[in-house]
Amino acid sequence: GALDTISTLLCVVPPVVGVLWGLKEMVWLRSIKIQGPVSTHALASPMASRDDIKIVVQSMKQIAGFIQEGASAFLMEEYLHMTVYMVVASCCVASCINLPTCLSFLVGCFTSSASGLIGMKVAVFANLCTAHEAWLDIDRGFKCALRAGSIVGFCLSSLAVLVLFSLVLIYRSSYFYGQEMQNARIMFEALAGYGLGGSSIALFARVGGGIYTKAADIGADLSGKNEWNMDEDDPRNPACIADNVGDNVGDVAGMGADLFGSFAGVSSASLVLSGPSATLECGLATYWSAAMFPLLISSTAIVVGLVTMQLGLAMATIGDDFSRIEDCLRRLRQIFCLLYTPVVTCLCYVFLPPAFTITPTHSGSRGATAVIILLGLWSGVLISYSTEYWTSHSCAPV
Repeated sequence: GALDTISTLLCVVPPVVGVLWGLKEMVWLRSIKIQGPVSTHALASPMASRDDIKIVVQSMKQIAGFIQEGASAFLMEEYLHMTVYMVVASCCVASCINLPTCLSFLVGCFTSSASGLIGMKVAVFANLCTAHEAWLDIDRGFKCALRAGSIVGFCLSSLAVLVLFSLVLIYRSSYFYGQEMQNARIMFEALAGYGLGGSSIALFARVGGGIYTKAADIGADLSGKNEWNMDEDDPRNPACIADNVGDNVGDVAGMGADLFGSFAGVSSASLVLSGPSATLECGLATYWSAAMFPLLISSTAIVVGLVTMQLGLAMATIGDDFSRIEDCLRRLRQIFCLLYTPVVTCLCYVFLPPAFTITPTHSGSRGATAVIILLGLWSGVLISYSTEYWTSHSCAPV
């Protein structure tokens, strides 16, 4: 019906827009010219000349190149070892479960790897651009960092939704389980491999990158700060580059794969839980729009995120007060939650039936579902405020 068509479009159009937006922002980031300030007043020394600016710019580019080379080398080596795991694990999944689950597992592995790679590539160049823009003006530096970060966020979430929905459509074809919703249980169980693959690669990326960055950090402290009395980020410190490489492969690439793994696991688990209801009267999975509800939540969040980004960028003014950076980031969180609350409520009341069954002994309603989702949304906000209060330098405890 019309509702099924709308739900299908909502699972496709927002992620496509998110990917296109990420690509647009990537083109904008690449268009930034790293050439330093036009005048010499931005340099620390008032006697600095244009030649000094050129030396600084050249040094920035050289250091960024070293970090890029090191991060790429680490990820390629890490992915080479992960490929061995993927081959062995996929054979085990195929032999112990079935081929569709194995296919989902491999797709999850590749998408998680791509998430980490995209995050690392963007972050390394964004570091250079943000440092350069902050050199010119702190507002430009903040907006550059915000827009660069949005590239990873939108591309990652959009790819995750698109790939998972594509798997659903493939498994609904006549080559696999067909379009009968009675087959939803075995189809959704096959999709569980998607979450397993994403989480497996996230484990390697997060732990491997984390060990590397901690080892490099300790090396920078021991070799430079303690032995030679140099600053940790002194370019003469041989572990300085390794430390920055570790920050990118651990905190960015590892985090990107980790976030994708979390999304893939939660979405796949939601589909698996609804699968058994396909054979029940008023079962949740008997309705196409209701079965795709987990993806609708993530997909519409992309649109709300785009609106939030535009409002946040329009209101982002730092000036000389660095404490406003926290205020701007806090405002982004507030705007998103305020905008997403009515969106989630509308999704529940439009795409879910008034009452539905999940198992023979468990049932639910769209009103209760809306309350649960909103509790999770705002609980996350409260947790973030609590964490910020106890750890931020601008709050009393710190």
